[in-house]
Amino acid sequence: MKPFHRMRAAVLWAAKPVAISLWCVLLGACGGKSPMQSLGFEVDQVHVNTDTTAQLPSPVDSLPTEEDLMEQQPVSHTVDEVFDDFVVNFDMKSSFQRQRVSFPMVVTTDGADADTIAASEWQHRYLFMRQDFCTVLWNSETEMMQMSETPVEASAAVEQIYLHSHTITTLHFERDERGQWILVSIDNEDFDHHPLGEFLYFYSQFATDSLYQQRHLAPHLHYVTADDNSDEGIIEGTIDSDQWREFAPELPHDAITNIRYGQSYHDPYRIVMQMQGFGGGFQALFYFRRDNGHWKLTGFEN
Repeated sequence: MKPFHRMRAAVLWAAKPVAISLWCVLLGACGGKSPMQSLGFEVDQVHVNTDTTAQLPSPVDSLPTEEDLMEQQPVSHTVDEVFDDFVVNFDMKSSFQRQRVSFPMVVTTDGADADTIAASEWQHRYLFMRQDFCTVLWNSETEMMQMSETPVEASAAVEQIYLHSHTITTLHFERDERGQWILVSIDNEDFDHHPLGEFLYFYSQFATDSLYQQRHLAPHLHYVTADDNSDEGIIEGTIDSDQWREFAPELPHDAITNIRYGQSYHDPYRIVMQMQGFGGGFQALFYFRRDNGHWKLTGFEN
């Protein structure tokens, strides 16, 4: 899989020429299209019947929901080539999801207590589609850009991070002998068992406590934003910490996701949080650093 990547050091991002980009799929950043179109399906990814007259329900039938319509769309034969393509279909389509789960599904808690879920007990798990955003945690910009050039060959994971309970549910995916992505296990753990646990504890309070947030801003924050009137397409500079409220977007404060493409987190004291919002194409980078025992937000790009 090739993670989304960026143009220049600002936040002008471009999708690779693959079937679909996860962010195009999740965010509706594809030109103000309808909710179905904004899921980012290309013509060669999902073959949509454009003959709407053949799909009209009878007056006594209830109109299908968008989830019903998505469920009915066939899955491309290339869905396993890129992890993003696979995981979006896994998220949207109950029948496809059930086909791509290794039953009985083993569920562990804090690496010890194990349980299993039989196929008859499985309930659809939503990863992104019922949230307003999606996030990925990187160790650095360099890692983010390097991984945009490196396909995910054998394994990947999606972490659902719950900020109030300080717990994480991780879905582990692997390719089988046919090259298909399969959900092979689920782990439940608290922040203490995660390589970024200290940051996650910090962020949980940073996102929910305005006074705490203000105390954990660098005195001067590096700031980059898009500018259609500039030849370079960006405005770049610094803002004082007391100006943060004028520029800050609403931070996710209940739960965040983290797609693990292979991030090593060798330096747990430097975090880049990449965030994308649904519908309007909002996208941002938040730069966090821990110095002298204290986490600070040091920069922001949108």
